Amino acid sequence: MYLTINAADLDPNYKLEVNGNKISFEGKTAQLDSKGTASAAGGKEYEFQLDLWEEVEIMRQSLKGKSLFVVLKKKTTQEEYWPR
Repeated sequence: MYLTINAADLDPNYKLEVNGNKISFEGKTAQLDSKGTASAAGGKEYEFQLDLWEEVEIMRQSLKGKSLFVVLKKKTTQEEYWPR
């Protein structure tokens, strides 16, 4: 499963956790000052929790530009798809 979190200038000290079938994220963006330098003061804070059908694990994650890209994999592949 591919998960993309769009947050421009996300601080690399974000927190992304997977506990069983729950994903949680906390992060803060930097705000550019008048000189174009990133500053943590005045940035926006983001947070969410996501419940999934089955347990997952993080296979890969990368922070590039305006987005955090995460690749998740089911821990057990009993069925090809999750219920809708």
